Amino acid sequence: MIAPAGYGTAMAVDMARAAERAGADGLLPRTSTKPTRKDWPPMRAVCAATSLGVIVYSPPTPSTTTQRQPDA
Repeated sequence: MIAPAGYGTAMAVDMARAAERAGADGLLPRTSTKPTRKDWPPMRAVCAATSLGVIVYSPPTPSTTTQRQPDA
């Protein structure tokens, strides 16, 4: 099971620890945009709080997604 972790550093750390206690296999920290350098300290805090693996995922935004047109 991959558990979410996010909504600020303190809450993400709490969520990560709770997920580990609950038996999660990994974490998916919440990022609202493409990760930048400012995101690394919170990610490091989440990683340091638990021994679970962490998947860094950036959700697509309208500017990075392509709308597929129906076949004619």
